[in-house]
Amino acid sequence: MLNREIVTIGLLVLNMETNIQIKGIDSLLKKIDKIQAIDALAIVQDATMLVKNEAKMLAPTNKYVSGGDLKRSIYDQVYFKEGQIVGRVYSNSQYANFVEFGSGKVGAGTYPHSVENLNLTYSSKDKWTYYNEDLQTFLTTSGYVARPFLYPALNNNRARIKEIIANGYSKAIRKEL
Repeated sequence: MLNREIVTIGLLVLNMETNIQIKGIDSLLKKIDKIQAIDALAIVQDATMLVKNEAKMLAPTNKYVSGGDLKRSIYDQVYFKEGQIVGRVYSNSQYANFVEFGSGKVGAGTYPHSVENLNLTYSSKDKWTYYNEDLQTFLTTSGYVARPFLYPALNNNRARIKEIIANGYSKAIRKEL
């Protein structure tokens, strides 16, 4: 008997009609459309610039005539790739990799960071000679220890990057709502 009452009550609930009216739905939908148009590129640009500025601060200055070339060669770029916004900090200096990762026997094993999918190999030569344009002379070296500046600039700012992105979106959403 008790089961029939539950079923009956259940049928009554299922047969009941409910009308819900939401006022202002058009306005809400317009605001949602505006939120989707948030300038995410600008938000990522702010985070990317933070990393670039720290990389410039961390980049060592060489002892030769044009000290500071490495710092001046650090750039940032923000772009779309495969449906995502990418912030990139990079150097176009021909020796940035040698500074970041070290070189030769001297540099082997001196890069202090563990980076996924990064397999470093170093020259096994004892010494080699190269032409230094700043000094207008040839120099001989056994390599250099790693003096990372790009990866630490990213790693030191991971929390701040998340904060910049979260605050950027929160501010834009509050503005639209």
